[in-house]
Amino acid sequence: MPHFLRRLFLSLVAAAAAAGIAAEAVVLARTHSDPPPPAGRLALFVAVIVSAATFVKAFRTIERSGENKVRRSERGPQLQGRRTISIVGSIVCFISWAGSALAQGYIVSGNQILDPNGNVYYIHGVDRASYEYSRTGDGHFTQTDFDNIAAWKANTVRIATNQSYLLSDSPCYDPDYLSRLDAAVTAANNDGLNVIFDLHWNDAGDPTVCANGQKNMADTRSLTFWRIMADHFVNNPTVFFELYNEPHGITWDCWLNGCDNWVGMQQLYDTVRNEGFANLVIIGGLNFAYDLSGVPTHRVCGWNIVYATHPYDFPGKQPPDWPRAFGFLTMTDPVVATEFGEFDCSTPYVQAALDYFDAPDGDTSRRIGWTGWAWNSPGSCGFPSIIADWNGTPSAMGQVEYERLQTY
Repeated sequence: MPHFLRRLFLSLVAAAAAAGIAAEAVVLARTHSDPPPPAGRLALFVAVIVSAATFVKAFRTIERSGENKVRRSERGPQLQGRRTISIVGSIVCFISWAGSALAQGYIVSGNQILDPNGNVYYIHGVDRASYEYSRTGDGHFTQTDFDNIAAWKANTVRIATNQSYLLSDSPCYDPDYLSRLDAAVTAANNDGLNVIFDLHWNDAGDPTVCANGQKNMADTRSLTFWRIMADHFVNNPTVFFELYNEPHGITWDCWLNGCDNWVGMQQLYDTVRNEGFANLVIIGGLNFAYDLSGVPTHRVCGWNIVYATHPYDFPGKQPPDWPRAFGFLTMTDPVVATEFGEFDCSTPYVQAALDYFDAPDGDTSRRIGWTGWAWNSPGSCGFPSIIADWNGTPSAMGQVEYERLQTY
C-alpha cells in the first residue's frame, strides 16, 4: 500500500481513539458529581483502544495477505482501492460510535443502554396502538391513561404511527397529527415515561392513497416522515425512534440498502441523524422483525443503535429458536423486544419470553428489554390485549407482564 494511505489510516485510528477518550470524559461528566469506579472508566477506555487495535490488526493482515495467493504487485489499483474504501468506511463507523457519548439523552455502550446519569437502562413497558389506523387515536391517550400505565411500573410506552397522517401531500393528512403526538409525549413524560415512536403503517410510496397497513419495508416517502419527526423531536431526550415496524419478504441486502420501491435501514437511519436527532434508534430485523440473524453481516453503520425483535407464538418462533434468531446478538448489542405475545389468552409463551429476556442463555448481563403488545382492545385475546379494561386491570397475559414489571 502507498505510504500516504498507510499514514492516513493510522491518523484515522488515532483520531478514533482520541474521540473515544473525549467521549469517555463526557460520560463521566454526565454521570455523577463523584467519578464512577475506576473499573468503569477503564472499561470504556480499553474498549476504545481494543477497537482501534483491532482495526490496525485487520489492516495489517489485509496488507500482508494476497488475494487468492496473488502477489501484491499483481493485484492492481482497483482491488487496492476497494480495500482502502472498506477500511476507511469501518473507521468512519467507529469514529461515529466514539462520538455517540456526546449526544444528549440515552447512549449505547457495548451491549447496554446507559441513561443520562450513566446508569444501565433497560426498556420495560407497553405498546399503544391506534395512531396508525386513526389520526385521532382511540381516545385513550389522556393523562389518566398514562398514569395507569405508569402504575404498572413501566418506564416506556411505544406508540405506533402512520406516515400518511403526517405527510402534507397525503389525502389523509392531518395538520394536528403531530400536536397529538406531542400531547402523548407530554403526558408520558409527566409520569416519567419515555416514548418510542415506530413507523407502523406506510403507503408504499404512493401519495394518492392513505396507508392502511404495513408493507414489506419502508418506502421513499418514509424518509420525509422521519425527517419531520427527527426535526421535531431533536431536542427531546425522552423520545426514541423505531424506524420500521416489521420488515418482511425482502433480502438482508434490501433490508440494509433498499431495493425496488423500498428504502433500507441505513438510509432511514442516516435521515434521522442528518436532522440532528442523537437519541436511541431502534431497528427491527426480518421475518416481521423477529429475525436478527443477518445483522452481523448487514450491520447498520452508526451509533446509539438498538436492535428489535418481535417474538410471537407462531411456528418457527418458539423458544428453542430464540438463541439463533436474536439471543446471540445480545453478546454485542442491546436488543429489545418491542412486541411479543400469544393469541389464545394463555400465558406459557409470554412467561417463557420474559424469562429469556431477563437472562438470555442464562446470562443476566445480556438482558433484553421489552414492551408488551398491547395496551389496547381490553379483553381481546386475538389482538392480543394485556388489559381487561381501560383502568389498567391486567388480562391473563397482562398479569404475567405486570408481575414481572414489579420485580425491576
